[in-house]
Order: sequence, then C-alpha cells, then structure tokens
Amino acid sequence: MDVLNKTTDMLEPAAIKSKTRPKNIGKGAWDKKIAKEIVEQSKFHKGLGKVLDKAGEIGVVLDGVKSVYNNIKAGTSWPKILIDLGVDMLVSLGLLSLGSIITSLTTALFALAGTFTLPIIGTVGAGAVGAVVGTIVSILLIGKIGNELYKKDDNGKSIVDQIKDFIWDFANGELTNGSSCPANE
Repeated sequence: MDVLNKTTDMLEPAAIKSKTRPKNIGKGAWDKKIAKEIVEQSKFHKGLGKVLDKAGEIGVVLDGVKSVYNNIKAGTSWPKILIDLGVDMLVSLGLLSLGSIITSLTTALFALAGTFTLPIIGTVGAGAVGAVVGTIVSILLIGKIGNELYKKDDNGKSIVDQIKDFIWDFANGELTNGSSCPANE
C-alpha cells in the first residue's frame, strides 16, 4: 500500500491543479480551493491505506488464532503449537506481501501507460483502474496460491502441513526420512 499511496500523492495533485479555473472565481480563491482539495484527497488515500493495512493485519492475526485454536482442540503440545503458528503467520504474511506487490506494480504500470496516452488525467484514471485490476488479480492469484498451499495430498497433508512437520522434526533432531538432523550431530 505504501507504493500506491506514494504514487497517488505524486500524481493526483497534478491532476487537481490541471482543472480549469472558472472565470467567476478569483485566482486566490481558486488556489485555496485547489490546495484544500489536494489535502482532502491526500487524507482520504492515507486513511484508505491505513484501513486496508489494518484489514490485512487482522487477517494475519485471525490465521494465527485459528492455528492455535485448531492445535489446542487437537491436543497438540505447546512447542508444536508455536512452530505451527510461526509457519502459518509466515505464509499469511508472505501472501499478503505478494498481494501488495501485485497491486502496487499494476497500479504503477497502468498509471505509466495512462501518462503516455493522456498526461495527468490519463495517469490518475489509468492508475485507479490499475489499482482495481491489481486488487482483483491479487485476490484471485493469492486465493489460488493459498488453495494450493493448503490443499491436502493423498496422505492428508498440505504443503504447509509438510513444512510444519519438517520444522518440528528438525527441531526434535529427526527428519521425516529417518535420518538425524545435521544440527544435532
């Protein structure tokens, strides 16, 4: 979201300033009106960014709570719960980061294309379209990746489950193939 906010803060004031001043409004009054609109838009985008960031953080926390709850319900030991929690949180943060990168890049690319076709207005308009497209692509792609990471194989284990098991076995000095952990030799 930081790249998106910075791009918007850079491009939107130019679009607002490019508005034509009506003849019945003096230059000083017009400049004050434009300055106020730029401040309002900046506040809006910063607020939206904070809300979206918090939503992502809440999602990561909920993944962690779900992980701990499911492990407690299954009677898992606390060391295993902590390992599982760490893996689940890293997967969630990784997916969230990937989504942010996709949205930011899409927004920047669309804004760049808009700049070449119709400077200022095209930049802002295409950037907005890019943000929407990037968000949709992120949701679909992250959903697909998440489904693959958590899809169970024939043994009833997902990729994430296998990572958790590997780390647990490594921490206990024994790998799943029966060999001992190099760290404990």
